[in-house]
Amino acid sequence: MQKPVDSAGKSMSSRPTPARGLKSRIRGRVKRIYRQSIDSDRPFVSAAMLALLSRTITGPGERRILFIGSRASLEDIRAMSKYSSRYQYVYLERFHFADILAKYLPYEELRENTYHVDEKYRPGRDQAYDHISRVLKHLRRLLRIDAIMSTNLGYLEQQDLSRAAMDQGIPVVILLREGMVDPANAEEYFRFYYNNKRAICDLFICYNDIIRRSVLRQNVPGLTESNVKTSGIPRCDDYVREHVDEVNNQMVVFTFNSDVKFRTLLSDPGKLATAREITTRFFGLLFDLAERRPDIRIVFKTKPSGYYIDEITDMARRHYGSSELPDNVEITGEGSAKDLVMRSRWVMTISNSTTLLESLLANKVTGVPDFSPVIDPAQWDFLGGDADLVTHVSDRSSLDAFIERGNEDPETRKTEKYHRVLNDYLFGTDGNASKRAESFIAELFAAR
Repeated sequence: MQKPVDSAGKSMSSRPTPARGLKSRIRGRVKRIYRQSIDSDRPFVSAAMLALLSRTITGPGERRILFIGSRASLEDIRAMSKYSSRYQYVYLERFHFADILAKYLPYEELRENTYHVDEKYRPGRDQAYDHISRVLKHLRRLLRIDAIMSTNLGYLEQQDLSRAAMDQGIPVVILLREGMVDPANAEEYFRFYYNNKRAICDLFICYNDIIRRSVLRQNVPGLTESNVKTSGIPRCDDYVREHVDEVNNQMVVFTFNSDVKFRTLLSDPGKLATAREITTRFFGLLFDLAERRPDIRIVFKTKPSGYYIDEITDMARRHYGSSELPDNVEITGEGSAKDLVMRSRWVMTISNSTTLLESLLANKVTGVPDFSPVIDPAQWDFLGGDADLVTHVSDRSSLDAFIERGNEDPETRKTEKYHRVLNDYLFGTDGNASKRAESFIAELFAAR
């Protein structure tokens, strides 16, 4: 039975305990003091509050790296700590620095592609830089920072922080968490870097050579052949190095919204409407399968937002004509995608999602919806529509063929094409992305 959720889309079992509630109130108080210290221009107090808001997320290491990237990228950080273990990472949400920007700039109107271009922001940027510089001098001592790492070039909150760090001799590293795109769209995808972005960093690490070539062609100031490196995806090391003793008779379905996936690819409203219909039929096939095969547990994994949980839950309830879902159906926004993939026999995802590649790397039976009636696979599909590595599901018979593949020998799936595709996108299947990423950081430290 589907777990009950509250109005925010969170599992009822995950509501705060009294201890967690107290911790939350303390953090709220620290944040208020932090904001007050910005208003009263007390940089040491600001730094002290930021130190309290930070948390160490990995074990000891040679150096300490302040990580301000996306929360989703913590999986990459933990993998590097687990499989390479050279550095200790301290996490601090970059959004705290937005409070400093908002003191000097119209924060709500700031955009990544104009921050360094529009001259009207220059006076405010200079003031923000000065303020952040003074805070950073204290924060560096309090946290014993040896480097700063983020996951994107453009985050507004890190622009002046990165500039201040480099001016103070603190190396800045970007471990890019984006750009996993098929080669046909790579140039267009990274075109927004051209003339609008600034690479305020010493080292830029990306997932594969498709990304590296595409980024370098944009001539972004600060990026060169020598400081742009390719490592693979650290978190994907888990799929190679971890072994699960028991695989459940379970399918994990990574849900998607067709409007979000295709709004930039389909300009024809009619085709976009058809994509919605294909999506509805696709999920309907899976709901039907749950009724036909009560022996198979089907987990619909959404993004954490309550919106996405409600979206698939409403779709299921309309399909079944009841608020009660079959006992073998679970809809959740929680949990690790990696754990679900590793413990499932079947993985269903969409053709331009990183989970497609992760499923293949884990050597799972992998299926995808068939959108060929509305868009040429070569225009968006990571595999270009190739059916050797995945099953394209469009009707009951193709879904049943997908289920039947769960009985095949997994080793037969590791073909020459399997390794070639994963080498292109993941830069290898050796499970050493974490070591490569940290070795590049070690080279940066050694060169200083």
